[in-house]
Amino acid sequence: MAEQRYCPKCRRTMADTNFYTHKDKTKAELCKACQTLHIDNFNPDTFLWLLEEYDVPWIEAEWNTLRDRAYQKDPYKMTGMSVFGKYLSKMKLKQWNKYGWADTEKLKQEEEERRKAAMGSDDIAEDDKNYETKIARMKEAYENGEITESQYQTYAAITAPEAGMGNPYDNNFASSASPYPVNGDFEKVELVDVGADLTEEDKIYLAMKWGRLYRADEWVALEKLYEEFMRSFDIQDAARLDQLKKICKTSLKMDQAINQE
Repeated sequence: MAEQRYCPKCRRTMADTNFYTHKDKTKAELCKACQTLHIDNFNPDTFLWLLEEYDVPWIEAEWNTLRDRAYQKDPYKMTGMSVFGKYLSKMKLKQWNKYGWADTEKLKQEEEERRKAAMGSDDIAEDDKNYETKIARMKEAYENGEITESQYQTYAAITAPEAGMGNPYDNNFASSASPYPVNGDFEKVELVDVGADLTEEDKIYLAMKWGRLYRADEWVALEKLYEEFMRSFDIQDAARLDQLKKICKTSLKMDQAINQE
């Protein structure tokens, strides 16, 4: 059973799995929720100090990849924890675990050199400038009706989300979809890990209620169906509550069987 720790900010005692771990194996003073409360995933100024505290390098491309995945799954549910914990885990992989915060600039320079080599140019800035000039000319041609919108948009720069878009309570938050078009029925869908946000206490409760042999996503599905029934019907006595749980389990198994056909 996980050890218990106390968070002085939210004043709760919880399993130590709810606290991030430093490189020296010590646990953070604040719980994950409190420590990431003010992270804006699109604004490095809100989390770089934490990366330094955990002594991991700042690899912008790696962070952005994790951030964009979380944003595409559900922008309204993306919180400070959505990216930070996954980023710390990624920095433990063999590719990165030998680096620390002090290596940030060195890694940035190495990435810039690789980028230059890949493009076959010693002057990236000049290439970008020439590209911007080309886009400006294409925009003018599009507005004059000389080229199609598709031709212009193919080369036009993608507008990155502004700082604050990761916060659903921010007035600037936008729920616009990815700038890339969806290819009809062939769109690749990345499934959400519904069990990722379950605390140790949640898992114990769900295991006691539904059984230990279910996966986290099955627990969540059972609980959702159970709550929907409870809201729809006035179920009070123990016998009917037990019957309702059996109905939920049967419904889950039937859906799984149908989806396997």
